[in-house]
Amino acid sequence: MVALAFDHAATGLTDVPPQVLSGERRVEALFRAHYPFVRRVLRYFGVPPSSVEDAAQDVFVVVTRNIDKCRDDVDERSWLLGIGRRIARNHRRTALRRRIRQLAVRAVVDVSGRPSLSKRHEQASLAAQLLEGLPERQRVVLVLSDLEDWTAPEIAAALEIKLNTVYSRLRLARRRLETLRAKAQGEQETP
Repeated sequence: MVALAFDHAATGLTDVPPQVLSGERRVEALFRAHYPFVRRVLRYFGVPPSSVEDAAQDVFVVVTRNIDKCRDDVDERSWLLGIGRRIARNHRRTALRRRIRQLAVRAVVDVSGRPSLSKRHEQASLAAQLLEGLPERQRVVLVLSDLEDWTAPEIAAALEIKLNTVYSRLRLARRRLETLRAKAQGEQETP
């Protein structure tokens, strides 16, 4: 389906001016080069697995609408990161509202006999919860550094912050994450 969106012959875009086609080609190149990165960013920033595809599509809709505004001197990953963060925030809000409605329904209807989650799923869920427990400024730096293997100077440039701020946020994020992890493990051990 995505390939059809960029197939000019199939969409009848043969008479479109070259400026538009170059924008479409640029969107297609961004999509091909950075789609896995966008998916990871969305997951890191709390988009539920069931919504990642929709959120990734939303990111590239924004990219398509704003491709002409993206300057050539801007790092593509940084631009996509910013868009992905905003889309993830919107999806988290939507998921939170949905979760609140589900909890309200469960309060009325007793749901029993749920199967237990696999250990791997529990660990992934715990990791996501721990990341959500970090302030967003710290979470962004930690995710880019530890999960995406960005260097501190790359992070500073992408987020337009000072290099020392990157190091400070990273140190605080790791400390806070360790505290949250210890607290979560303590809660799991007590019956």
